[in-house]
Amino acid sequence: MLDESLARVRKAGHFDNILRWCFWTKDQHTFMAMADKLPRVILIGGNGTGKTYMLDGLTMKMAKEHPEENLTFAIHKNESYPRPLLQLDLEVKYEKLRLNNVTVVTFRILSELSDANLLNHTVCVDEIHMRDVKPEELNAIQARTLWIVIRNTDQHRFSDARIRGRNPEEYLRNQFPGWEIVNLNIPLRTSKTLSEKVKSGQVRHEFHANNFNSSLKVATNMP
Repeated sequence: MLDESLARVRKAGHFDNILRWCFWTKDQHTFMAMADKLPRVILIGGNGTGKTYMLDGLTMKMAKEHPEENLTFAIHKNESYPRPLLQLDLEVKYEKLRLNNVTVVTFRILSELSDANLLNHTVCVDEIHMRDVKPEELNAIQARTLWIVIRNTDQHRFSDARIRGRNPEEYLRNQFPGWEIVNLNIPLRTSKTLSEKVKSGQVRHEFHANNFNSSLKVATNMP
């Protein structure tokens, strides 16, 4: 085991990469390697699949590789109580890393974000709930690079039964033509027990509500 670990460290070039192996899947690594070529991305997936972690990864990658560019990490305060902790965590992390070109902001109404001058920015928008935000508002954001996490499409609010009955991923592809939509379905942040309960709808707290929980792939060898 030690020999294998040392061989992987030598191959990766730096021990910091071990942390990345532990938190991302192979597909996520591959996708992140293509990040510079993907100007419009929507990340979807059930709880614990690493959506916010990937936004954070993109922010750090772009900030380090392009120090002359401005980046904005915007947090949607649809559910206000968990959000300040994320905001504080990211602010402290970026300050410690001396990523002075990153700004962390929060918003409740999308106009607070879309009114800003973001034309030459890379913008990451975390945890959109479409009860509060319309697709056309997201499409209208002017940014050089725009990555968004969408947690819930809230399709049940529509009177059109065809929209209500449509698969949420299919619905998003219809509403956001030309965007890259990535469905993360392997839980990496939660235990097997919790993931199984979330997938089957046994955890009913609003914090766990997510259109994509049912598509989680809970591996038999999860801890």
